[in-house]
Amino acid sequence: MLYNYTKSVDFSNPNRKPIDKLTKAGKVAVIYSNVFGTAWYNHHHCLRLVFDPHIVLIHQNPREVEEYVQEVYRQEVYADGLAVAWIALGSEFMIQEYDGKESVVYKEDFSWITA
Repeated sequence: MLYNYTKSVDFSNPNRKPIDKLTKAGKVAVIYSNVFGTAWYNHHHCLRLVFDPHIVLIHQNPREVEEYVQEVYRQEVYADGLAVAWIALGSEFMIQEYDGKESVVYKEDFSWITA
């Protein structure tokens, strides 16, 4: 299956620059840390690192990811144990973290209390 590259706007970013995303069959690739240690998104809080299409393609090679992020983002990262979740376009989710290990949680997984 072919991949598609899409752009969306990060509204939490005051400059509102588009974020590149890798999509396939109506789903978006989301990068997160699947091991205990240093979290990926929750440590850096950089949405571009969550969606970067190049990182998706090289995520199984931690040293290559670390070199790429240092060169492109000017950030030091720990890239061991990265995983990719394919999430339906338009789904609302968050990345939860416990002791460095992250998980993707969908909005509909929560039972909200109404006052």
